[in-house]
Amino acid sequence: MNLVTRAAAQISGAGLSITDLDRMMDSAYGGSATYTGKLVSQQNALQVGAVWACVSALAGDIATAPFIPYYQLEDGRQPAKDHYLWPLLLQEANPELTAFRFKHLMQCWLCLWGNAYAEIEISGRGQVTALWPWRPDRVSISRDPVSGGLLYSYKNNRNQKFTLPQDRILHLRGLGIDGVTGLSPIEQHKQTLGLSMAITEHGARFFGNGARPLGLLKHPATLGDKAYQRLKEEWSSEHEGLTNAHRIAILEEGLDWKDAGFNQVDAQYLETMQFTLEDIGRMYGVPPHRIGNLLRSTNNNIEHQGLEYVQFTMGPLSENWIQEFCFALLSLRERSSVHIRASFRHLIKGDHAAMGDFINKMIASGVMNADEVRDEFLDMNPQADGVGKRYWKQVNTMPISADTQAPPPNPNQPAITQEPAQPSKPNGLAH
Repeated sequence: MNLVTRAAAQISGAGLSITDLDRMMDSAYGGSATYTGKLVSQQNALQVGAVWACVSALAGDIATAPFIPYYQLEDGRQPAKDHYLWPLLLQEANPELTAFRFKHLMQCWLCLWGNAYAEIEISGRGQVTALWPWRPDRVSISRDPVSGGLLYSYKNNRNQKFTLPQDRILHLRGLGIDGVTGLSPIEQHKQTLGLSMAITEHGARFFGNGARPLGLLKHPATLGDKAYQRLKEEWSSEHEGLTNAHRIAILEEGLDWKDAGFNQVDAQYLETMQFTLEDIGRMYGVPPHRIGNLLRSTNNNIEHQGLEYVQFTMGPLSENWIQEFCFALLSLRERSSVHIRASFRHLIKGDHAAMGDFINKMIASGVMNADEVRDEFLDMNPQADGVGKRYWKQVNTMPISADTQAPPPNPNQPAITQEPAQPSKPNGLAH
């Protein structure tokens, strides 16, 4: 029985699948192999500048957005400041992580592994008191053979394994095909990332050779092994690396240098780098200007790209967070009265002129009062004596149906009496 057969037998006896074997092999070799020969993993994928920029943008925007719990009332909603979710979502997720760092870490894992897990700590009264993140690469999911429910197993740093039921886990999933786990964007797009890594290494090695093209050393005779090795070592030590760039080469014994004729344009180096940059941005739904790609950006299309980013990227991401929060952290009874909303106003603020025009329209139409504007957009305290709580509207507009109707009488205003008409006096002209 060979090594592969024995490993397959052990895996089969342990109840592992081929997917588990594939993940174990990738972990053992430091990542998934690609056609370029580069190994791609969740860790080294962050060495690709575009991946770092995309993950940083998405994680930062989710972490910055406040997730606010509200009580749903008959006449509106009210911030649930006395609810146990308020400090968890807005202050600290556990004694070691602030709410910002917790959301930042979970979204980072979601971008890399397609899954993010957190253990739910519950008090004796059944209330959630803390959220403890689990590294996705240490989590395995199975089903209870009796109840059929999901079981989450985690192996900690001390190689200790413990299992919790689904109601004790907050599980954020990315795009998936089985409804249980999400697919890893890194694994699904490993060829694109491997190409980007290969291009970066190619450029680094090219400039490491002093930005000189490849070439050949031609000798009129056949070199012996010692002469060949001495020539190779001397040439490498004298002419490879940036510190040896543009040094004069001394050719002896009839040596002749032949240019190999390769250049960066032939390989479309810059075009390929641009393609991988855009492809990674598409992979995460991040517009080019958010990852520093301003090749085709203008002031006008950047504004619209930013709005589309909030609508079509941050919108689905935040809704995923909100529904998982409600599903995992709220009881069935609470879900009808407690709602969570995310705000991305900080991402859609315009310039001062546009914001001033928007605020004026909100106040003039009676949609917002001055105190609401000061709190939501200007980060200022309310006006004194409650002046800013009044709503205003323009008086020179009215409904179309009201232009033929007389205004209703005011009971506080005295009635106006009209004097009888006096007979006209003769004008003194004779007829």
